Amino acid sequence: MKEVQYFKKKLFGAIRKLHIRSLVSISLIGSFQYSKKFEAVNDIDFIVLVKKLTPSLYKEINTKFQYLAWDLSTPKLSIIIEKRIGPLKPQPVKGKILVQLHLLIYDIYGWKHKDFPTSTLDWTNFSVSLFGKPLSSIRKIRRFNKNALLYDLNTNLVNIRTGTAYSKILVIRDNRLVVEKRALRLSQNERDEGILYNIITSIVNYLRYFDPTLRKDELLILRRAKKYLSRPYYHTVKHAFQLKKKIRSGYQLTKKQSSQLKSDGKSFVKYLLEKVHELP
Repeated sequence: MKEVQYFKKKLFGAIRKLHIRSLVSISLIGSFQYSKKFEAVNDIDFIVLVKKLTPSLYKEINTKFQYLAWDLSTPKLSIIIEKRIGPLKPQPVKGKILVQLHLLIYDIYGWKHKDFPTSTLDWTNFSVSLFGKPLSSIRKIRRFNKNALLYDLNTNLVNIRTGTAYSKILVIRDNRLVVEKRALRLSQNERDEGILYNIITSIVNYLRYFDPTLRKDELLILRRAKKYLSRPYYHTVKHAFQLKKKIRSGYQLTKKQSSQLKSDGKSFVKYLLEKVHELP
């Protein structure tokens, strides 16, 4: 626990000292804000918000974070930068703790017009401001509607069925920033982790439809899920959290286990879809 607390203090302190032109804010999102110990792979998500994003500013942000990563890396702890948006997790490195700084870079206009209410609510209302204005002071989402939840669940179901995932990346073309969508080539382990991500995201968003203030904390989610789900599907969620930890530690499912996970994932999301369709 002390090791993670020390690392957080050092990392966040270094981020607060970054000098980036037209920077509005840097916010920590995702589960690492609640982490009390290191895993073999640690994904730390940040929203970097600037006034107006240009090619030169995009390069500057990535360069300064890369220098920060090099400066904080040690023989036992390797820090890397990921600038694509999507379900991107590096593979464990034997004998090392791997930390991925996942940069989600927006300007004010892009942030205010960002679609996908479920993820925007998560990022806006469950973030820690490290520098500048809190995200909730720029755009506040109090809750999402039934259609947004159905869209999210149907997307998760398609992802589980097809075993595919996509990333979005900003590329510089003709001195302009252009968003490109790219299919990700997934290993079996990555497909399995993707299914777990879709199961957990589905239950979190389902529960947040009723309580938008629910934090993405395993114990809170399981406690609330027990009230809303039938026993078999509650155990699907509980098992998903357990498997996620094992895979992050280097465990690999057998083909039979992977096939069963896919079947359980499809069944679970279909079950939630039926429950949502029954809502007024």
